Amino acid sequence: MVVLDAQGEFARELPYRTLLPRPVLGSNGLVAQAWSPFHERHGAPQLSRRFLRRTGRAMASHDWATWIAARAAAEVVGAYNRSTIAQQLQALRQGAIAVDGFKGQRLTFRGWDGQLRQPVLLAHGNGVAEVAPLDGFPHPRSALDTLGFDAGESACRGALR
Repeated sequence: MVVLDAQGEFARELPYRTLLPRPVLGSNGLVAQAWSPFHERHGAPQLSRRFLRRTGRAMASHDWATWIAARAAAEVVGAYNRSTIAQQLQALRQGAIAVDGFKGQRLTFRGWDGQLRQPVLLAHGNGVAEVAPLDGFPHPRSALDTLGFDAGESACRGALR
């Protein structure tokens, strides 16, 4: 399928949304990302606009990761301000603190490896095709744990100590 769209408004929505699977000429392909400036749900456009206004550039995945780390630290300090750092880290690890990452679900940290549970944006050059985890992948604790290795599949027992 060839799309000629000078403004880019129609073409950016077309990849991965055709009735039958067809290659779309000009798309950049599908990439798993922590953040995309084209994410248009859950308040994401407001976050992207605030970042753009303050920095003069679009927010990228590494910017979002820095922002969410600072936000998680602020949330745990606000909720456990009279606790020690070790107690605050334990609260993060136990899932007592959930952070809004503008991805539609409250984000928490895995207790067994300290990783942030988060949806992953499946993006192409000019848009977001889908947000994983996709429906149909059940998990006993959290649908977000369907992404990557789970506790029984990894030897990692690290991070938030």
